[in-house]
Amino acid sequence: MIQMARPPLNRRCLIFATVPGLIAPIFGAIACDEPEARSARTMRPARAADEGDGGPRTSAGFERRLSIVVAETGASPGAEAVERVMLWAFSELGLDAIGSADATPADLTLLIRYAARRGSMWGGIPSREILLELNVYDERAPDSLGRLVESASFADPQAERAESGALTQAAARLASRADRVLRSLPEEFQVAPPPAASPPTSAEGTVACLPIRNSTGRPALDGWCESLAAVAAEEYQRSGRYKIVERARLREVVADADVVAVVGGSADAMRRVSDKLGVDLLLVGETALRPDGNLVVSARLVMAQSAEVLHVVVVADRPDRIDPLEAAFRRKLRRPVVGWLADRIDPLGDQNLIWPAQSR
Repeated sequence: MIQMARPPLNRRCLIFATVPGLIAPIFGAIACDEPEARSARTMRPARAADEGDGGPRTSAGFERRLSIVVAETGASPGAEAVERVMLWAFSELGLDAIGSADATPADLTLLIRYAARRGSMWGGIPSREILLELNVYDERAPDSLGRLVESASFADPQAERAESGALTQAAARLASRADRVLRSLPEEFQVAPPPAASPPTSAEGTVACLPIRNSTGRPALDGWCESLAAVAAEEYQRSGRYKIVERARLREVVADADVVAVVGGSADAMRRVSDKLGVDLLLVGETALRPDGNLVVSARLVMAQSAEVLHVVVVADRPDRIDPLEAAFRRKLRRPVVGWLADRIDPLGDQNLIWPAQSR
């Protein structure tokens, strides 16, 4: 559907375009409702708790807190921007939503993947299309409780505003549909699970950051993969919560075969390595190339004796964007997702997002 940009109908309906007569194509993947378009400049993507009303707003009939976790795909606009706008979209509906930095197993997790592509309108006006996929997860359920896909396209002479406009519209539509899905969930998932019988395992302790395994088949990345382990050690030491095993000692004690076994999930190998090093925790990970050509770095902080996954870090970007990828890795080390999501995220990593036929 092609829609002419129009002047505001009321104080809450704003337009993105500043050029009179600008034609903006709006495509919806499976949209049932069309929310109001909002300006990227006036949009306030923030947690509802920050809006000065004394605390988070909760939509009537659904009181469970939502945790927004965005899987990094390497595409623009980036996971942080997608998370920020999705938080805004849910807050507009009165739903209590938080980012991945504050997530707990008691939250209902909304795992979001995204893709973007470019286009142009008459006269060469840039357009951007954003695709968002949402899966609903609860720690107690092995599979997704619901999946939604939405897309939106927006045109603007400024490419950044076109992208922001498309993201805002796609997020608003997705949140609106997700609201209805959440209310239709079985009652057991509309309330948080009971507190654990024992307090959660503390992540404090001694950490060994094992070499990040290079599974890309590109030897030129060997040195960079080694440096990622040093990046992790630096970030954990900076947090003040951990004691770090020196890299020199790691080289003396840990063989390459041990690293391969630990990355592969061998509980015996984890215990063996931890006994040799005298550590409580292991940071293990690898780099690989996805089917879409992006380079992905995945790492896990695990309890060495129990193999329990505490934190997960996954970042991706094009192979020619090593520096931004490393910077994203640093940021995610400071903001890890909860460990139980690892088993849900991993199968999605090899699945490409498919653009709906209606949006072409």
